[in-house]
Amino acid sequence: MPTSFHFFKLIRFPKQDSFETVEQLSLLADVEHNQEVASTKVTLTKEKFVDAAARLLVTHDFLVHLTYPGRARKIRFREYVTQYDFPIYRLGAGKKGFATIAVCTKAKVAEDCVKRLNDQVDGFATEPLMIDFNKLRPLVKNVKGAWFREMQGANISSTGVFGSHVDKSKEFQHAEGIGKLNALMIVYPYDDATYTVMVTGRGGVILFDAFQAEEPALELVLDIREKLLDRAWADPKPEKKAKPRAARRR
Repeated sequence: MPTSFHFFKLIRFPKQDSFETVEQLSLLADVEHNQEVASTKVTLTKEKFVDAAARLLVTHDFLVHLTYPGRARKIRFREYVTQYDFPIYRLGAGKKGFATIAVCTKAKVAEDCVKRLNDQVDGFATEPLMIDFNKLRPLVKNVKGAWFREMQGANISSTGVFGSHVDKSKEFQHAEGIGKLNALMIVYPYDDATYTVMVTGRGGVILFDAFQAEEPALELVLDIREKLLDRAWADPKPEKKAKPRAARRR
């Protein structure tokens, strides 16, 4: 089963070994809104898990929205809260980059967890990261898959193309011309082996190879961050300056 790591730029992180936040969520059930307690707890498990990386365990209550209504005990519901347990790795700046956290779970759960911590925990602050594929592609020797979104063709919103060195194909070039590149699947050489890795536009790294322990997977991701991601982060968008207020007429 693939293992996902989602990167966020680290601005501030609490000094204590454990911190928690709790909030009330409003769930729709039988056309009524019901209050449900949801919490996120972060606990340090090992300060030096691997080189320049601390491991923290997260317990996060995630609100799930159903496309079709469910039923339990004769109650119809469209939303429910489920608990996810996953590690977060606090990573140093490395040789050329900046400090980050890597959240090891599904993308939506990672973003929801980080948003809750940003909003409710004093001393915790992160910023989203994006990949600039124009910077990334020259660093990659073998692209074996690509996903495109926001396609401008008729009756199609997204598409994928696959094959060895697929970025050299006419199909890739055509999709790139009418859509937006969203993810690349690459062949990544590391430690006398090759791995199938996907890099997403929202700063995610997905490993498709199986690992028997966390440490080897994280060490591979750290190598990918140093050699690819830290050289391909998108430039931050300039902040919009507030328009000067018009002078009042007397």
